[in-house]
Amino acid sequence: MRAILIASALLTASTAAAQPAAGPTEIADGFFRALQAGDVDGAYKGIWGSSIMERKRMEVENLVAQNANTLRLYGKISGWELISDEPVGGSFSERVYILKTASLPLFYKFQFYRPEAHWTVTNLHFTDTYKNIK
Repeated sequence: MRAILIASALLTASTAAAQPAAGPTEIADGFFRALQAGDVDGAYKGIWGSSIMERKRMEVENLVAQNANTLRLYGKISGWELISDEPVGGSFSERVYILKTASLPLFYKFQFYRPEAHWTVTNLHFTDTYKNIK
């Protein structure tokens, strides 16, 4: 039994290592899943990768606080969808998502950058007015 558990753990580890790095879709979906679960802090952790935003602690803390307050006002999240994707070459993409809440939609604009092998978020903005997201 112990040998099976060890083999299973090794197989899981090697399968995880063999999976490709997360792309923009996976990063955004993980972000929104965390928001939906009520983990606003967790949503913002890890999305910045090696971008400069990882070092802009005060800006990120303000963004997290604003997002948490907004979500408290707008209510339960029922889903999200990609509404625009504008790739610029093979290493930069700007995507806009709609977050469906109980009260009103929220719009999120992500800027994704891949300096080498891994995608990261370099900028994130959200608003409840679609006109302001463009």
